[in-house]
Amino acid sequence: MTQEEIDALDGPPFASEMMTTLFQRILDGQINLHLNFPSLRYFFARGQLLVPMVGIQSYDQADRLDYIKRFDSFVDSNYGNIDLLDYSLSSMIAFLSPTGIVVYGYFPETENEKFYFIPEGTLSEHLLNYLRKDAANFVRLNRDLWDSYLDSLTL
Repeated sequence: MTQEEIDALDGPPFASEMMTTLFQRILDGQINLHLNFPSLRYFFARGQLLVPMVGIQSYDQADRLDYIKRFDSFVDSNYGNIDLLDYSLSSMIAFLSPTGIVVYGYFPETENEKFYFIPEGTLSEHLLNYLRKDAANFVRLNRDLWDSYLDSLTL
């Protein structure tokens, strides 16, 4: 999301500040990002993006591919910091930070959101290994894979 989009979110002020900081740390390569293919497919098909502490943001069909393509420069600059997973926990996002893992969960049946912080150490490594093992496919994102994915969306 752009800074203007974050600023326009209808949520508590600290949510905008948190999202700005989070996105900046991801863009700077300070936080590894684990993308879930089912979530990307869901966004492209339905145009709904869940923003923590704000709610569902909707995008018109005509704007979805352009939104996903914003990721292009990020793919090139952060190669090696992005893992692609294909697992069934599409309502969860995991961020690996220098001090541990932050897991965000959204529970649609109750519309509740939760954040979990697992400090660096054995438990965080076990969780990351579990997510990687649970994933039907686990790969490090690269330019060829990203371009192939974008091509498949436009078929």
